[in-house]
Amino acid sequence: MLGTVVSLSAAPLTQSLCTLGQRPACLSSKSSPFFATRLALLPGQRPASPPLVCRKHLRTSAIAAPELGTPDSIAGTAAGYPGRYQNTDWAAAFTSQFQEYDYWTTKVEGRIPETLRGTLFRNGPGRFERGGQKYEHMLDGDGYVCAFSFSGDGRMHFRSSYVKTSDLAKEEEADAVLYRNTFGTQPKRALGPLQNAFDLYLKNPANTNVVLWGDRLLALWEAGCPFELDPYTLETHPGGPATLDGFLRSGIAPSTTGTEALDKAIGLGKACTAHPHVVHGEGLSDRLAIFSWCSQMKPMAGSEMKIEINEYDQQWQKVAGQTFTMQKSFFNPHDFAISKNFYVFFQNDMSFKMGQYLLGLRGPAQCVNFDEGPMKVHLVPRHGGKPMVIDNVEPAFLIHHANAYEEGDEIVVWSSGWSPEAVRLLATSSGSGMLGSWKVVMDGDFTGVPVTSLWSHRINTKTGEVRRKCLFAQSNDHPRVNPSFYSKPTRYCYVNMCMTDDADISNPPQAFTRVDTHTGEAQTWFPGRRCFCEELVFVPGPHADIQEDDGYLLGLVYDAAKHKSFLAILDAADFSKGPVAKIWLEHHVPHGLHGFFSPKYFGPSMA
Repeated sequence: MLGTVVSLSAAPLTQSLCTLGQRPACLSSKSSPFFATRLALLPGQRPASPPLVCRKHLRTSAIAAPELGTPDSIAGTAAGYPGRYQNTDWAAAFTSQFQEYDYWTTKVEGRIPETLRGTLFRNGPGRFERGGQKYEHMLDGDGYVCAFSFSGDGRMHFRSSYVKTSDLAKEEEADAVLYRNTFGTQPKRALGPLQNAFDLYLKNPANTNVVLWGDRLLALWEAGCPFELDPYTLETHPGGPATLDGFLRSGIAPSTTGTEALDKAIGLGKACTAHPHVVHGEGLSDRLAIFSWCSQMKPMAGSEMKIEINEYDQQWQKVAGQTFTMQKSFFNPHDFAISKNFYVFFQNDMSFKMGQYLLGLRGPAQCVNFDEGPMKVHLVPRHGGKPMVIDNVEPAFLIHHANAYEEGDEIVVWSSGWSPEAVRLLATSSGSGMLGSWKVVMDGDFTGVPVTSLWSHRINTKTGEVRRKCLFAQSNDHPRVNPSFYSKPTRYCYVNMCMTDDADISNPPQAFTRVDTHTGEAQTWFPGRRCFCEELVFVPGPHADIQEDDGYLLGLVYDAAKHKSFLAILDAADFSKGPVAKIWLEHHVPHGLHGFFSPKYFGPSMA
């Protein structure tokens, strides 16, 4: 049985104008401290005409995929909510996977399209304890890369491997946590955490993303250098972190003194984003856009973030790039967006509790906190020219960017993120930092996590006006568009979504959804109450460059009932029929993060 399809449609009666300070009656925050403001015009701006609206999807219908069986029974009916998940099921998705695998899959429900040929690479944390010590945060887990290779004849091969960093090898040998980690995992010392004082080296788990470019497969982590893997075997290349011919620098921390020679002498590094983007330009070959960053502390002026963006062709030759500085920035950008002519970065007002980090009391992510100041938007010209900074923007926290495209003098950016009200609440509350408080998420407690919605920001490059509206209110993340349409106007966005009857409540992702931003319709496939869904990756079809929904979406799902994972293949043009195939693995894969599809087959020889 392939699960349940839920089709959500935004009727006019369920739409509400959500201007700054106005709370729509249809939204409730009774179960969460984070009310998600769905739309806010920035201070001093006039409402657009016609008024921008937020869409809260209330009316749903559930249907089965008839050619593949009937859906599992559904508990609960409110707004299509199929019954609350169990904390123990979600926590089981973070059971360490101690094995590495290499086999042809044999259990398939439905049929793998024979037109599907290539390899899906995925990365995410795979191990969550060492020597009896449980990691403080799931994002400290060791990087575990999977390869799903489609042969083009209806078969799929699976392979997995840990990223064999030198840090991992030393911890395996000692069977103990030896290094400090970004999200709070630290070595247990006889004299307590103060024994970690002034140890600034952070373990690089290489666990966030993976990208294949020019036959180089890179496992990425955003506070260090990537590690290169063999795309056929997933073996980690010897020689340590990849510096991409000097674009990056491996070191104890991504920081700078302002003098390169002194940085090298001290051992300071230059880190790589974990969110590069493949850019398709008119009349240009495909390029990989990627940025490096390092921070510089200034005693009288806070901190600066130095960012260098490079665009590489398939031979890893630099063909474009820019450098700029974020003033008063303590936190590196998690992601960036790219339109035809601009790189777009969003900067929040944040502070860093340096003393707690230096004294070894907390990890760096636990020391970053929101402040109450405005957000800045940085527009960096791709083809030369001075960057533009738009200040005094009402802050939201934008996590992942799906697309950026230009319409006249405006840049439109689609992003998943937290609402202005959630950011204000975080700025005025105390806790364990912006992300450090998420430890309890591994145990299924989402009460302290803001709702993540899908937003559109329309940025006028002439006037500096920024307009924001909510494209999809139900909590979701990891938005994707057809990669052939990246940097171009798009209609559809694909996300993994939380199943809940209240759009103000965060939950684990338990469904895959196609959002039609023109009509407000959302087609959702829900695999079952005990299932949890990862990021979708779009595989373009033969006409994907002119037909936006030509292709397939690949999404990994963990099924707690079987303690196994399966890969779902969904038709990009119609989620209402459910997956065309479910490919079962012989084991589970811990809940991961990001992936990349290559049209090249990297599986075993077919001879």
